[in-house]
Amino acid sequence: YTDSQGGEWIRLCYTDGVETLFILQGEEQGAGQGPTRGPARGALTQVFVHKVGSWTAVEGSADGRHFSVMGKRSEADLVATLVSTVP
Repeated sequence: YTDSQGGEWIRLCYTDGVETLFILQGEEQGAGQGPTRGPARGALTQVFVHKVGSWTAVEGSADGRHFSVMGKRSEADLVATLVSTVP
């Protein structure tokens, strides 16, 4: 998937036949060379939680990449899924 600013995104959709879980991975805005100091490679540097109705979205950043997980699941489940998506 390519967004309106030309950024490339990977979009995965999982379903159990009733509910859907979305996972997105893309480049950070203005991502360039990674920092020379900071968290270990692959570590999430920020995690944000958003709630919209019955949906919860969690998002984070690692190594100049943006990761998002969205669905009608508990915040803890979505954070665990988010952590598992980071290489």
